Amino acid sequence: MTNIERMNEAIFELENEPKLQLLEAVRDTRTLDGRVPLYRSAEISIRTFDPNDLYPIAKYVLTSNLQFVASMREDILSEDGVDIFKLDHIYYNLKYTVAPPVIEISDGVPAIVDGLHRCALARRLGEQISVIFVDGVNPQYPLISTPVNWEEVVEYARKPEVAELLRNVRPGIRDEGGSLRRFYRDFSYLGSTGRRPRLGQTG
Repeated sequence: MTNIERMNEAIFELENEPKLQLLEAVRDTRTLDGRVPLYRSAEISIRTFDPNDLYPIAKYVLTSNLQFVASMREDILSEDGVDIFKLDHIYYNLKYTVAPPVIEISDGVPAIVDGLHRCALARRLGEQISVIFVDGVNPQYPLISTPVNWEEVVEYARKPEVAELLRNVRPGIRDEGGSLRRFYRDFSYLGSTGRRPRLGQTG
């Protein structure tokens, strides 16, 4: 097989394999301003975890979001027979776009970067969950929060406005919109709604 034939075969596999499409899309994940590719040199794979072995980077979950995830999971299961806890690709229909949660190795542990409510619900139901696992992130762009244990995560009806209840900000990073924004990952292509600024925060 010639190099051109190998290249064409690789392109064909990528175009016809949703899992490969997802992994390639994740590799091009950038900061919110689109300038910095964060995962170019990282190892990226789909893995299955017991949620108890994952570490949140937020200290809160919202009741309404947990209810939404539960409803979404039920809808997709009944309509298409797809379990969002077992995804290895981006699922989408006219109502939903959802991909596996994103996990980064941070501070030596697998930290939940995107998909906290899905992981929290899976944990509550005693089920395992498939995730996008990333090891080797650009070290100049660490997560703004240090990982916490599940026991530190509190469920609220509304998002707290007190910074200390939201996360443990990494030492050396100011908890201000403009300072935080440069560290955030843009996961909009995965269906993520992104960060939720506190009252009065603009970044």
